[in-house]
This record gives sequence, structure tokens and C-alpha cells, in this order.
Amino acid sequence: MTWNIRLELSMTDKDVIDLIHETLMVGTVHKKPPGKGQLGKKMQYRWRCGYRDALHVCKLFWPYATVKLHKIEQIIDHYEPDIQDLGDNVVDLALERANRHE
Repeated sequence: MTWNIRLELSMTDKDVIDLIHETLMVGTVHKKPPGKGQLGKKMQYRWRCGYRDALHVCKLFWPYATVKLHKIEQIIDHYEPDIQDLGDNVVDLALERANRHE
């Protein structure tokens, strides 16, 4: 069993995609033109990163994540399984967030 770890963000606003790419300093940006028969549809832009770059991004997002938190923790656990042994969590989320607000 293997994992193909990849993060992806797709949208029609190229400026936001470029900002994500420039801010995180990882990944690639590609264009996806509308398909045939899709008149009036906008160009779509996609930012993608994978493997260790995905780990880097997950570690940045983890303290603020609510949506996809479990997936983020799975990626971190995959690359760094010995950080802390708290079951399915990488760290104690409640404790970590409380410490951030002190």
C-alpha cells in the first residue's frame, strides 16, 4: 500500500493562486482551459504540491485548521509518526491551541 500525497487548490482567480504559490514557496501552478462545449466558462488555475512539500504546508496550516484537520494530521503522522503518541492525533490539539493564546 502506498500513498500519493498531494495538496491541490483550484479556482478561476489567478491572483489568489499566485499569492498562495508565492507565500508558501512550494508547488506548481497550471492552467486548465474550459473543455469543448463549455462556452462562457472561465479559465481555471491550479496550485499543487506533493510529498514533503505537502508536509511543510500541512504543518503550517495545522494550528488553524478545522476543515480537513484529520487529513492534515494523517499527512503529518505519515512523515513524522514519532512526534507524539496520542492515538490518531499528532499533538493534543486543545492544549496546543490554548498555549497559542497565552
